[in-house]
Amino acid sequence: MHHQRRFPNLLFGTDLKPESAALAILVLLLCLIFAFLFLLLTEQPVQGQTYQVIHNFTGGLDGANPDAGRTVETARNLYGPTCGSSCP
Repeated sequence: MHHQRRFPNLLFGTDLKPESAALAILVLLLCLIFAFLFLLLTEQPVQGQTYQVIHNFTGGLDGANPDAGRTVETARNLYGPTCGSSCP
């Protein structure tokens, strides 16, 4: 009597025949391909940041050398400290 070789199935605790193991591998590969395609197709595009100079300090009455972080108020105005020629 000929016995087919069996593969251990760690997930369900039973032995699989070679045909069943091949089917299980095929199903697993199809699931992985589906998951990859899902992630690829639902990926959000990367948003690039652009910067625009809004003021060049002249060192006169408008100040010079921006010194610290900026604060944005509700009207979207920017405020921040500067120091003049007496900066260290």
